[in-house]
Amino acid sequence: MNLNSVDKSVRWGEYFRMGDFVTIKKGVKIGSRVTLRDYIVIEENVSLGSDAKVAPFVQLQAGTTIGNKATLGQGYRSGGGKEVIGSNFEASCKSTTSPDTQIGNNVFLGPHAVILHRTFEGEHKPCTIGNDVQIGANATIMPGVTIGDGAIIGAGAIVLRDVDPGETVVGIVRPQIIMGGRFIESPTTIESVEEF
Repeated sequence: MNLNSVDKSVRWGEYFRMGDFVTIKKGVKIGSRVTLRDYIVIEENVSLGSDAKVAPFVQLQAGTTIGNKATLGQGYRSGGGKEVIGSNFEASCKSTTSPDTQIGNNVFLGPHAVILHRTFEGEHKPCTIGNDVQIGANATIMPGVTIGDGAIIGAGAIVLRDVDPGETVVGIVRPQIIMGGRFIESPTTIESVEEF
């Protein structure tokens, strides 16, 4: 079947395997022993390290750099720009990173997890993710957040503040919030209840 479109400037290493309906644009560099499945788009000036496995429907935006031994799940979409992702990166199906994100080595991104970069005011604030970080399914990392080395982000978490190295967080991870001019405190705990 094939129907691939590969620019003449593309460079790749040994033992390269490519499926059908793959588009690779100019300036792309791909390492050795890389497997590209079907329906993949790799934009301009992307660098993909050796021993990578790329599932169908992946889109790598222009300028993305990904280290060796990456596993990119079906429907993953990179952010591009000056995005740099380390080695042993695993992105599960339909997860998304954002432009200029910096991601360390040995990072796991669960299914449908999202790393955002643009605030409600339209300001661009890229995120920084350390080494050995695990981000669970459906987690959302808000713009400008830094996640320290070895942190674990639970499934479905919404991360609004920086996460310290080694910290495990779940739910809505936030600083104190001011809404409508009123200070919202965390709920109080009832120590005892009187019976009537």
